[in-house]
Amino acid sequence: MTPSEDADGDALVTMPAALVRQVRNALIGLDAHLIDALDKALQLDSAGDATKNRVQKAGGPRTRPRVLVTVNGGVAAYVCDEGVEVIVFDHDDYMENALRPGPVPGHFADLAVPIGVPVADETSDSFNLEAEIVGRLARGEHVVKRIVTMRWFTYEIDGEDVVVTDQKRAVIEQMAGAPLIEYTPAQYPLERGLGFDGRLLPEIQQRLKVASRA
Repeated sequence: MTPSEDADGDALVTMPAALVRQVRNALIGLDAHLIDALDKALQLDSAGDATKNRVQKAGGPRTRPRVLVTVNGGVAAYVCDEGVEVIVFDHDDYMENALRPGPVPGHFADLAVPIGVPVADETSDSFNLEAEIVGRLARGEHVVKRIVTMRWFTYEIDGEDVVVTDQKRAVIEQMAGAPLIEYTPAQYPLERGLGFDGRLLPEIQQRLKVASRA
């Protein structure tokens, strides 16, 4: 019985190359169809060895970390070696308030400043700003807001809108000891606000008073 071509391929690709060659040589002149299947198995085995060697070589010892950045449809993504810290900053998005990302962390300043990438202000002034926001939110003021069509919440200071990044939100929540929630103010239906649950405001105010005396 002559096995089918698919069966030949499935069965023989898994055989060691040396054994395949022995069987092939023994059957020369007996079954041309089976000889073709053996040749196919040998070719796949050789290709598999080449690919395996290539991957093993690429994964060998390295002296420098690697980062591979890909761009698809204007969206950047990356893969990198373990332990490598990577940040992708989009200048175009930053220029549009609706999509504005936060600045890069302060420890990237030596890389970011020379190429015009904004750096997070991690000084005491930034901390005071967040303390100011917490104090106003604790009084129930509608001061952290965004238009419903925009992505980022902002806080106005000296006539300019400061983006309330995820990092700032985390600091505000930590200082208040309460989570921030989104809401729609009745007097501004086209806006979204960011604040604390009204039932928690007395507790937050008391916590801030205690902290200010410490």
